[in-house]
Amino acid sequence: RSATTSRFTATITWDDGGTPTPVGGGTVSFLNGVSPITGCEDVAVDGSGHAACATNALPAGTNTINASFSGYDIYDATTSSPIEQHVLLVPTITLTPSANPITEGDTLTLTVTITGTGPTPTGTVSVAENRCRGRCRSAGRTPPSIGTCTDVALVSGTATCTVSTLPLGETALYVDYSGDATYAARLGEAQYTQTVTVAPTTTTVTPATTAGGTGRTATTGADSIPITLVGFGLAVLGGLFMVGARLMRKRRAA
Repeated sequence: RSATTSRFTATITWDDGGTPTPVGGGTVSFLNGVSPITGCEDVAVDGSGHAACATNALPAGTNTINASFSGYDIYDATTSSPIEQHVLLVPTITLTPSANPITEGDTLTLTVTITGTGPTPTGTVSVAENRCRGRCRSAGRTPPSIGTCTDVALVSGTATCTVSTLPLGETALYVDYSGDATYAARLGEAQYTQTVTVAPTTTTVTPATTAGGTGRTATTGADSIPITLVGFGLAVLGGLFMVGARLMRKRRAA
């Protein structure tokens, strides 16, 4: 499809060497070469001698436009001199991230793909974030492109760039396309929302220690809970057992 609507106006006047006089009747058909333009046939001439037409049916490329007047009353039919109308195609723009979401500080790779119904698009692309969008360039200002994403040349219709400075949360990204001889320039296209999350933190648990003895400490979970196994308790128990055994032997001997 064409990038914009083409508008044509034919002015029909009669000039007898003085002030041109509008011809307020008849019809005008607008032609692309010798072929009538769809929707622009037999347009009525108004009282001021004008006939207007708007169309987006013209093919991409250079078109030769004529206005053919049907004639009216005493005025003969005639055809205007041709004019050229160059029509651009509207490209399709796709923005694809390497991952979404990403973690704060990660490097994000962005791939922009431009396609269309004509030849492979050429030109450059820039990726801007939501503080400016395409309105910067339309206002004559440079948009705040991100990372390495400024005026990246298309290769086979694709451009790749990287960024590692997006803020936490959601950021809307937009593509500006320069256009070329076949495709129209586009500003603030292919909106995409990229999410950046907080980087996780690592907690180190240090085992507790005991002062002296042969104790050991076990830890569990995020909290350190000292569990001490006292070795000398076993020796005491063993000693008590031995004393008891001697007493029993003495009683049996008696």
